[in-house]
Amino acid sequence: PVFAEDSKLLAESLSENLSAQFEGKLFPSPATPTSLQLCLSQPIFSLFHCLTDPRKDPIMELLANLQFLQPRLGYFLLLFLTSSPESEISQEDKISLYSEFCQAMGTDCSLGDWLVRDLTQCQDDDVDLFLHLIPHLYHL
Repeated sequence: PVFAEDSKLLAESLSENLSAQFEGKLFPSPATPTSLQLCLSQPIFSLFHCLTDPRKDPIMELLANLQFLQPRLGYFLLLFLTSSPESEISQEDKISLYSEFCQAMGTDCSLGDWLVRDLTQCQDDDVDLFLHLIPHLYHL
């Protein structure tokens, strides 16, 4: 298992090595299915695929530590979840995974507070992605 200190060190290393992925706009404009798939093929999104494993707790802890270093991670996760087909992740599991991610942060913020925080960060960073996410989130 990954222990808290190891998780923090790994998160720091990932933050440094993947820092270019957290800069600039993530979402292509105009968005097409091909450009969305290209966006989701970036290395940072590979971590999210591990969340479907029942033994996801160490990954969730790692993502929570990475979130403190890279605040955009929350809306990256939202993009991954809203773009994943139902055949891979059910709607209930999408909500549950985001909720678990928020709980892993260890703060007193509610799910709604985290969603507002992530969407505000997204709106500030990448309006095109924000406009893409809103209708998909509404249907969750």
